[in-house]
Amino acid sequence: MNEPPEDRIADTFSWRDTAARLKEVLADDDLVAEPERGCFRSAREVGDRSPAIRFHPPRVLPITADRLDPERYLSSLDPLGLGRQVVVLIQAGSSAVGLWDETDLILHKVIRAYVVRGKGRAQMSHLKTKGKSRYGSRLRLQNWERQRVETNQRLLDWRTESGPFDVVHVSCPVRLWPDFYAADPPPPFPRDEALRIPIHVHRPDFNELVRVRRRLEWGRIERPH
Repeated sequence: MNEPPEDRIADTFSWRDTAARLKEVLADDDLVAEPERGCFRSAREVGDRSPAIRFHPPRVLPITADRLDPERYLSSLDPLGLGRQVVVLIQAGSSAVGLWDETDLILHKVIRAYVVRGKGRAQMSHLKTKGKSRYGSRLRLQNWERQRVETNQRLLDWRTESGPFDVVHVSCPVRLWPDFYAADPPPPFPRDEALRIPIHVHRPDFNELVRVRRRLEWGRIERPH
């Protein structure tokens, strides 16, 4: 996940160890939720007024609005399970989506489209700043539309076949996020239920999809040096 600041060290752990590691921290400290960071933090502060501890659960076991209390979050981990989770990686010209049932990748799809201009800028961004381009713009815009529709349709098919998703993880550039939801059909989940993936994502393909999912399975405990 995101790297800790230089003045802090991180102790990483697998999602399977989340309950045990959280119990260890709660035995020595009081924690409160810090939803904007997706973590719990210590009520105690160190010299620079930063929390003594930050406990970042694996993103596959997210802190949700009904689990802001650390004890309630802990009780929700028994029995420990991940359910059905979707990872959605979107960049101009490439999408990769995968559906996991617990730890098994059961469905996946990579979608490619030619939407990037010669200088490496997506056609959609170019039009918003420079107006219409002349050569190839219609084709690139049509391909971007196709990419969005195919991505969303695949997710809609999976939800219809397999049932609702328990957790949705999304990586999508901010400038493309509105377009993603403006497609017909739109994504089969509300914006506020999509968890943004807080790591750098390379060009989406199958290997990147698997790599990102593995990163989401790890949490960390940050402490001062």
